This record gives sequence, C-alpha cells and structure tokens, in this order.
Amino acid sequence: NYGPDPAVNVDLIETLPPGTSYLSHISNLPSTGPVPSGMDLIFSLTDPLPVNSDWIVSLILNLDSYTPGLDLVNTVGTISSTPEPNFQLHPNQYSCESTQVSLAYFKATQDQGAVTIEWTTSNEVGNVGFNLYVEGAEGRVQLNQQLIASQSLSSFEPQSYNFVAAGITGDTFFVEEVDALGQKRMHGPFKLDEVFGIQPEVTAIDWAAIQAEQQAFVDAAGQATVEVTAAEPAELNLAEALGSSPRIYLPMVIGSGNAAPPSYGFAPIDLQVNKTGLYRLTYEELLAKGFNLAGATTNQIAMVNRGAPIAIRVVGPASFGPGAYIEFYGEAIDTIYTRTNVYTLLSDPAKSQRVSDDANMPPAGQPAGFYMETATVDNNAAYGMYAPSYDPWFEKEIGLSRPTTFQNSINVDGYQAGAATASLKLGLWGATDFPSVVDHHLVVKLNNTQLSDFTFDGIMYQELELPLTSAMLINGSNLLQVTELSTNSIVAIDRYQITYPRAFIAKNGALTFTASGSLFQVSGLPAKNGGAPEVVVYRISSGITRLTQVQVTASGGSYQARFAGNGQQATYLVYTSDALLDPTGMVASRAETDITSAPAQLLIISHPSFIQDLAPLVQARQAQGYSVKVVDVRDVYDQFSHKIFNPSAIQAYLAEAYQNMGTRYVLLVGGDTYDYLNYSGIGSISFIPSHYGPTHILVKHTPLDAMYADVDHDGVQDLAIGRFPVRTKAELQVLVAKTLAYGQKDYAKTVVYASDAKDDAYSYSQISDELVGLAPADWTIQKSYLDNSDVQTARQTLLGAINQGVALVNYIGHSADIEWTAVGLFKKTDVPGLTNILRPAVFTQWGCWNTYTAMPAHDTLAHALLVSGNQGGAAVVGSSSLTSQYVHDLLSKPMMPYLMQPGMTIGDAILTARQQASIAKPYMIDALNAYQILGDPTLVVQP
Repeated sequence: NYGPDPAVNVDLIETLPPGTSYLSHISNLPSTGPVPSGMDLIFSLTDPLPVNSDWIVSLILNLDSYTPGLDLVNTVGTISSTPEPNFQLHPNQYSCESTQVSLAYFKATQDQGAVTIEWTTSNEVGNVGFNLYVEGAEGRVQLNQQLIASQSLSSFEPQSYNFVAAGITGDTFFVEEVDALGQKRMHGPFKLDEVFGIQPEVTAIDWAAIQAEQQAFVDAAGQATVEVTAAEPAELNLAEALGSSPRIYLPMVIGSGNAAPPSYGFAPIDLQVNKTGLYRLTYEELLAKGFNLAGATTNQIAMVNRGAPIAIRVVGPASFGPGAYIEFYGEAIDTIYTRTNVYTLLSDPAKSQRVSDDANMPPAGQPAGFYMETATVDNNAAYGMYAPSYDPWFEKEIGLSRPTTFQNSINVDGYQAGAATASLKLGLWGATDFPSVVDHHLVVKLNNTQLSDFTFDGIMYQELELPLTSAMLINGSNLLQVTELSTNSIVAIDRYQITYPRAFIAKNGALTFTASGSLFQVSGLPAKNGGAPEVVVYRISSGITRLTQVQVTASGGSYQARFAGNGQQATYLVYTSDALLDPTGMVASRAETDITSAPAQLLIISHPSFIQDLAPLVQARQAQGYSVKVVDVRDVYDQFSHKIFNPSAIQAYLAEAYQNMGTRYVLLVGGDTYDYLNYSGIGSISFIPSHYGPTHILVKHTPLDAMYADVDHDGVQDLAIGRFPVRTKAELQVLVAKTLAYGQKDYAKTVVYASDAKDDAYSYSQISDELVGLAPADWTIQKSYLDNSDVQTARQTLLGAINQGVALVNYIGHSADIEWTAVGLFKKTDVPGLTNILRPAVFTQWGCWNTYTAMPAHDTLAHALLVSGNQGGAAVVGSSSLTSQYVHDLLSKPMMPYLMQPGMTIGDAILTARQQASIAKPYMIDALNAYQILGDPTLVVQP
C-alpha cells in the first residue's frame, strides 16, 4: 500500500492455474480464508493494510498434472474499498471504488474579507461529512476545525451546504468527502468566484394525480371500494387515502347485496387483517359490504390462511342469517412490504374447523398479580440503504458532527414495581467503520440512571438487553437517552422497548397477555349501555380455545372478568364485544386463473390498471413469433404467496414459468417505491414491488430485478428481465409507442459514446475508446468526451446525435439518478427539450444509480427518458446502485459487442454477459446484479 491512507476491506483473489490444487498458504498478516469460489480462492485481510506496507501470501499448491514446456500462468487479483491514488505503480491491475458523493455544484465568493463557500450534492451514499481547504502561498490549509456533517448519511435528494470563513488569503478551494469507512476523496480545484457545475433540479412525483387515476380505474370497473393499508393488493376510497397512508389500487370483484348465495353455500370472501387480535364478523356487516350469506350451512363455514384451515367460532342457527357471527384470531404480517394478512372465508366442510371450548369454572383463590408486558417504540423516520439489517428504516442518527445524544420516552402503565425484573431492549446499528479504531462508544441511560457503557466496532447491528431495577422504572413516561462518546462514530437508533410486570388492566376494552397460572382477573373493562359488557376470552397454547365460564362483575365504575387458566404458559385474549376487531378489507376472492400452462416465451406481469394498454406490444411480439402471456400480478400473489403482497411470489412464479412454460423473457409493468408503508407520508404507490439486496459495503438495500430471474437461487439470473417503470396509463402508452417505433427505426448501426472527464483514478475517454474498439466496423460512431472538448461542445454533440436519431447511446463516468457528470453533460431537465420524436435510442450507462426505480419522492433521468414524452429513449440499461469501474468493465466489455450483434435482444445481451462475468468473478455476483433493464427485454438494437 503506497498510501496516503490505510487500505480497507482488502481481498486477494487467487485464480488457480489449470492442473493445480490448493494445499496450504502462509500469510505475513492476519487474514481469513481461503474461501473457494470455482477455481478461485479468496483471502481476506483481517485489519486495514497500513501505508507503506505489504501483504504477502505464499501459496503451496499441488501440481496435479503438467505438460512439459508449458508455462504455468498464475493470476492474482486484489479488491479493496480504498481507492488506489497512484495505480501507475501497479500497471498490471488495479481497482478503485466509485465516489460516494455526486458533487453537482460549487461556488466560493468573497465579500468584506469573508469567503462564502456553497456546494450541493445530487446524492450521498455512506457519506459522513466534508472538509474544506484553501490553497495559497502557504500551501493547502483546512478551513473547518470540525467535520462538516452531511445532512444525511444516505440520500437521493439534493443536499445544499454553506460555510463562511474569514481571513483567507488563497483563491483555490477543495472540498473533501469523508465516507463511513473513513475514506476520503478530494473534489477540486475550484477557483474563487468561478461556478462549478449546476444546481440539481428535481421534479416531485405527482402522487395525488396518480392516485386519482387509480381511483378512476376502480370506479370505471363499476366496483365499490374497500379501504386497506397501502401498498397492498386491494382497493380503497381515494378521499381517505390522500395525505394519510400509503396506498396501492387493485380492483377487486366484491359481492352484491342482491345476489343469491350459491346452492353449496357462498362464494369465498377474502378478509384483510393488519392488526393481530380477535375479530368478529357479523351477518349484518357482511351484508352491508355486499355479501349475502343468508341460508349458508353454518357447520360448513370454514376459514383458510396461507393455505391451511384455521379454527373459528360460528354463532347462529343451522342456516347462517340475521344475528349470526363468526369469530377468529387474526395475525398481522410484519415485513417491509406489508402489514396485511389475508384470511379466506368459504363454505367447505372438509376445511371447517372449530375453536374448542373450555368449560372449567374459575377456581377459588388469589388470581395472578401480573404478567410481563412489552412497550415498544419503533419510529420509522429515516431510510438507510446501508442498514445491516432486514429493515432499512430507523429513527435517528447520532454522533460525528451530529447531535451526540438521542432521547425519547417510553410509556409504561400498570407497572407492578418489584413483582419481577424489568428490562430494556435497545436495537441500533453502527453506521461507520473507520480503520484502526473502535468506532462506537455508547452510554445508555433510563431516567438519568446509567444502564450501560459499551463499545463495538464497524457497521453492524447490536441489540442490547439491560436489566432494570424497580427504582429505575416509573409508571408513566420513562426517558431513554443514548449518548455517543466516540468522535469517530455514527450510530442509527432503530427501536427500543421495555418489558415489565404489569397489572391485568384492560386497554380500550381489551387485553392480550401471555402468562402461566390457574386463575386470572382482568379489570378496567368498560360498561355497555350502562350495564355489564359481553366479555369474550380465548386461550392460545397448542391450539385455540374459547373459555366459556367467564365471571363478569362490577368494580369501581368499570367491570372485571375472572376466568380459569390452564396452569401452563399460554396467551390469553380478553375482549369486550365492542373492542373486537373488524377486518380492514373485505373482498370477494378472485376466481383462480390459469397462469402456469401454455407456452410463454415472453411473460408479462402487470399491474391490472395497465393490462389493456399492453395490447399493441403483445400483438407486435406475437407477430415476431414469440408466444406471449400477460398475467395480472394479483393472480401471482393469489397462487404463489397465499394472496399476500410479497415479491417472493413473483420469483416463485418465474421459477415455475422457467421450468414448465418455456419462458425466456420477463417484463414487469409498473413502477415501485421503497416506502411501502408510507413512513414518509407522501402516499407513494408500489405497482410491482422490488427485491432488495446488497451490492456494496455501503449499500445493503437496493432494488434488484435480476433477483426475480434467479430461479435456482444461485445468485445469477437465469431469465432475461426488464421493467416498464410506469405509474400512469399515459406513461405506458408513450413507452409502448416508442418501443414499437424503435423496432421500425431507419437509423440502425448508429451510436454515440459519451464519457466523463478524467479523474484521479480513471481516464473515462480511454475506457470508452476501448468499447469503441469492440464495435462492428460498419457502425457510424460519434463521440462526446469531456476530455476532448468543453462541456458545451460535448453537450451539443451528444444532444445533436440523440435528436437526429441514434440507435445506441453509451455513457461511461460518474452519474447520479438525475444526471451524468458533475458538470451536467446530460441531465433530467434536458429530456423535455429533446426532439427525437418517435426516434428513440437505447441508453447504456456505466455509472452509478442510473436505473434506481424505487424512488418515492422524485422522478429520475431514466424515468424521464422513457415516459415523459415521445422523445428520449425506448430502453435504459444501467446500475441501480453504487458500482465501481472494475465491475463496469467486467460487464460492459462482453455486453456491448453482444448488444450490437444482429438479432440479439437487449435481454439476452445482458443475461449472457452477466452469466459469463459471474462465472469468471463469482465474488462480484452481488455487484453485477445491480444492472437492470428499464424497457422490453425482447427489444433488438440491430435487427
């Protein structure tokens, strides 16, 4: 390591020569491995590699076979999260990570002896903060005494900064980013009074208009609306949706109050549940929703959840009718996608199961005095794609130029002090991993009493469980404080809870508790109509049981319920009839559609509101000889995830299609948002959800459509897959029209190559020329290189080529989701001014974030190119993550020639190239999966 910084996360990849096998090795530094990966052995350095030091690994191999006179060629690669600033010292190989910050704008101005420095970023990923420098006669001097904190460790929204410094003599400035690994990258030089770049412009997504269109779609189908929690497959009332909670709109066929029930009973009904608890569904409630169960045979009524029958209680005469009702225990789901579980009510004697009854009288004696309650606070206020946990949402970051103390209250009620030991559980994660230090040093206090002083290192999740004495906890509001003492740390506070002994006091007419005992008494039950309430008690242990002998008596203005326990650990549900829960949605089960037979070389999975407008594309592909099947995504949920909104259903279905339907290409139709549960409050809609996965040490959650196409779960896609990221019918109509127009283009074999300016690590024009050299000789080539011309000239060349009509636009360099290059070579705001009407291009991009599809707040460059009008592009290929040039090279060099082959689809080009790269460098599979096609994977660049 030649410096200037220690090298972090260094891996050595030894590709064994043919005819050899590994025996042992000697390492001069602590390391792990080898981890076998095909013919490769991967060794990982345990600690950062210090400056001016070497890591030497000596390998002892067995020569299994040898051909005399043939040299054995050994190949060794190195990967590090630290850029190599002087790769000329290693002429044979090097790697460098991409920048974590997209610097869009910088300006330094002087007024009355003070210099005001302004800078703006397009996005920041894993960025801790900035340092500012001025260079003059005295050399380079740092202006800030403390790190200037980033406004968000990871953000896709532009962030603006301002710093004022007095007494400056120099006129040349630099801004240095510092990432969560302690790595630094310098931007500049910038001269005083000169403007670098442009202020990024973002366009907010008009979710109100999109929601209105979805509601109109539901209304046009002549269907009533039933509200459910958003991002889940059911319809809702628009007036209640705007500005309140996240929504997805999927029309459902619901019952008619005038319809006679079928002779066998009634048509199945799906009940949507987003709270765990005891539910009661009356005949009258069903009728009000359009479901007439009058005359249904009561003992044949059944309920199914996730494919299995569950026990329910049905009260009423032999024929279901007025006054009858159904009780069941419903459980919510807890994923990043949904809270809603689906229970299907049907008439099926084979699945009809009933709750058992326990008629034991409450015994004499003293009832149990407490149970253990858990009060949880889980505020999902921020999104961290770097989160080392399944759920990337958290409450707040603390430390390193941020507030160093987090505090919030946890409310405890009914506390029985001294009855049992209480505890605090705190979930958090480290967000920084600086070399050669223990990153995090935290002190945890409750009500100003210190509970813990602990340290840990790196970007990892920590869950602390700390005992509480009775003196530490109070009945009421308890103040939690977490203080970061380290100067090199950022910590994200996730969730926290207190488990404590609580009295058996109902909350809002109900109480659920887990305890062991033979006698329980629950107080605080409200009266009903001035008298005793109906109290329903269930016990869940090995099964579910209703307790029939519940003694309800008055107690100090309210009522208490006394009942028997079974002496073993069990969960009890105690509800007054008024507190029993209602399903959040009630819709008729959809008739099962055959989605798993008939050949489908091209399988299109669409949100239902877009299916009608796919007809021209389907007809065109059928005319080309493809067998095409269009599937409503609701049918996929119904048949592969028991009607639950979950991307795993789509992946399971594609595995089926790959094995049994001859499917080679998949097109997903519908945009997405990572804010499935509307934590941000903007009401974004997920039309087709995404799989998320890690692609970089600082990117643990990024949308990866390639994971859908990995049917054998080896990490490598097996099908060509693309997505139309549309949100409206108009957007889809535009994209279909451009897709079809591209197939009729009269400007084949034309390409423009664009590249960023050279930086400390790479000459992007040189890399681009390497791709130019791979193009067929009969292609017409134009170049727009910032190394060869000023920004304005390069822009004119690029925009002129696009406007004229060009088959392929290829870009290499730094990018954000809204622009190419920091100086604005091409940006989202350029797209409305393009004039290539129905002469679209295919855009291939070798930069970062340029196909990120799950943005909840603003439109991206890719989205604008595809759907903002009849100009722009028919397809966009690029990365949805932070990606290094090493990985770009790994994929682009095989893919671009494939793309230019006659008859090669863009889907097959990226599929074949990715499979080859994954075999060659299996340790790069995660990073390779970030590349996505936004467009039809059957599109052909060169017919």
